[in-house]
Amino acid sequence: MLTPEQYDKIADHLTGLFQDLEAFIIQDFVRRVTTAGTITETARYQIIKTEQMGLSTQAIKEALQQALNISNEEIDHLFKEWGLEAIRVENGIASQAGIDPITLETHPELELIIESAIDQTKGELVNMTGTLGFAQKINGKIVFTELSQYFQKEMDFVQMQVQSGALDYNSAIRQSVKRMADSGLRTVDYASGWSNHLDVAARRATLTGANQMSGKLTDALGEEMACNFVEVTAHAGARNTGSGPANHASWQGKVYARKGETKEYPNLVKATGYGTGAGLKGWNCRHDYNNFWPGYSERTWTDEELANIDPPPFSYKGREYDYYAANQRQRAIERAIRKTKRELIGYDAAGDKEAFTAASIKLQRQRQEYQSFSKAAGLRQKPERHQVYRFDRKIGQKATQARKKQEEKLRQEARERAIIEEIKGAGVKGEVHLKPKKITLDHVSFDEKHINAERAHEVTLEEAKLFIENARISVTVWKGQYERFYSDQGVVYFDLDNNLIRTAFKPEEFKGDVLKLLEVLNKYGL
Repeated sequence: MLTPEQYDKIADHLTGLFQDLEAFIIQDFVRRVTTAGTITETARYQIIKTEQMGLSTQAIKEALQQALNISNEEIDHLFKEWGLEAIRVENGIASQAGIDPITLETHPELELIIESAIDQTKGELVNMTGTLGFAQKINGKIVFTELSQYFQKEMDFVQMQVQSGALDYNSAIRQSVKRMADSGLRTVDYASGWSNHLDVAARRATLTGANQMSGKLTDALGEEMACNFVEVTAHAGARNTGSGPANHASWQGKVYARKGETKEYPNLVKATGYGTGAGLKGWNCRHDYNNFWPGYSERTWTDEELANIDPPPFSYKGREYDYYAANQRQRAIERAIRKTKRELIGYDAAGDKEAFTAASIKLQRQRQEYQSFSKAAGLRQKPERHQVYRFDRKIGQKATQARKKQEEKLRQEARERAIIEEIKGAGVKGEVHLKPKKITLDHVSFDEKHINAERAHEVTLEEAKLFIENARISVTVWKGQYERFYSDQGVVYFDLDNNLIRTAFKPEEFKGDVLKLLEVLNKYGL
C-alpha cells in the first residue's frame, strides 16, 4: 500500500521532465521560425525552412531521448523504492495478525511484479512520446497535428501572413507562440482520436503504473497470507461528484471483501469499481488498499471521521467551494500559470519585449490569485505543480524586471494624470506637458514692443530664453499655436507658428492661476 502523498511524489517527480521537453520544443521552434520568417524571397525561404526543419527534428529527437533516458532511470529507482515500501507496510499490518513477514528473497514473484510495472510504465511513456504534436480548434473541433507537420504548416502560415500584409512580422510570431502555448505539447491516441497534454499523460501513466504495482503486490501478499479483506485508504478532497464508484468519497476509508460480500463487508469490485477507469485505482486515482484482518486489524478511519474528513465549505469571491472543488480550482490556476510560462519562453525566444512584458504582468496576477485562493481554501501551495523547468532563473528574472518596469511606468502615468488634473483644477487651460516641450532658441524673435514698451514687463531676450530653458512645465494653447513656459524665474508665451517670444514676465507679476500652478508643482516636487 502507498499513501496519496507518496503517489503524488512519484508522479510529480517525472512530470517536470516532460514539461521541460515541451518548453524546449516551443523555444526551439520559435527561434527557427524567427530565422525563416525574416526571409522574403520565396526560393530562399524554402531552402531556409528545409534547413531549419532538419535541425529542429534532430534537436527534438535528442531532447526526447534525453528525457526518456532520465525518466527510465527515475522509474527504475522510484518503483523499486516504493515497491519495497509497499511490502514493508503490508508486512507490518500482517504482523498484527501474527503472520510472519514475506520478503523478495523468499518470494521472487514479488520482484517480477515490480519489474513488470517498471517495463509497462516505460513502454507507456515511449508510446506517448512517439505521437507528439499540437492541437488547434478549427470550426469548433479540436484538430491534432503531428509535430513535424505542425511546424511546417505553422512556419508557412507565419510567412504567408507577413508576405500578404495581413500581419506584421512581430504580430505573426506572437500569435504563433500563443497558439502553441494554448495547445501545449500533446500526445494523441490515434485509435480514439483523443489527445492530451504530454505532462498530464505522463503523470497519469506514472500514477497508473505505480498504483497497479502496489495493488498487485498487496494482492499477491494477501493471497499468500490467505487474506480476503482489504481496507481502502482515504484522503481529504476526494472526488465527490457523480454516483456509484465514480464518487470516490462514498467508498474511501472502508473495509471490503475481495471475494463474495457480507452486510458488514461489501464486495470490493462492486462498491469501488475496482478495475474500471472511473473507480478505485482508475484515472488519476491516488487511493490504494492494504490487507485487513477482521478481529486483528483496526480501521484507520472511523465512519464519523470519514464524514468529517474535509474542512467545511467556504466562500471566495461570491462562490462557495467544498474541499474537492477547491482542489480542482487550485489545479486550474496551476495550469494557467504553466501556460503563461510557456508563452514567456516563446516570447523570450522571439525577442518580443512587448508581449513578454504583458505576459509577465499576467503571470504576477495569476500568482497573486493562486496565493489568495490557496490561503482562503486552507490549501498548501504547491509551487512544484506550476513549475516549468525551462522557465529558468534567467527568464524568471527577466519576467520580474519587465513586470516591475511596466508597473512603475503605469504608476508614473497615474501620478502624472493626477498632477495634470490638479493643475487644470487650478484654472490652467490647454494641453499640459510635465516635461516642457523642446524648442530651438537659436533664431527666435522677441516682441520688444509688446513686452516692454506696451506691457512694461522689463524682460530682455536673454532672460526670456532663460525662462524657457529653466521651465518646469509647458502648456499648449490656442489650438497649438502657442506654448506657455513656466519657470521660477519667469513665464514666456511663445508663438510656435512665427518662432516668436510674444510675451514674458517675472515672478513679481505672478498671480492667480500661475501661483496656483506653481503650488501644485511644489507639492509634487516637480
